[in-house]
Amino acid sequence: MATCAAVLAEDRKAIVLAADRMVGMGFVESESATKIFSIHRNWRVMIAGNGIEPAFSIIDAARRALEGGFKIEIAER
Repeated sequence: MATCAAVLAEDRKAIVLAADRMVGMGFVESESATKIFSIHRNWRVMIAGNGIEPAFSIIDAARRALEGGFKIEIAER
């Protein structure tokens, strides 16, 4: 089972990320993979589940799109 979790901390000023390192394909398993990837200085992506192969090209495309810098406004609810 793949596990990724994100939790808000410090009165919503920080996010704590956690993920296992298990990757399995059929009868083969490994505990050497990372499931948390950096796509920008302050942005991370986590992947988990079956059929994650497309995620890597999407992560690479997001990194390229964010290379020149990106600013986002986040509104409070």
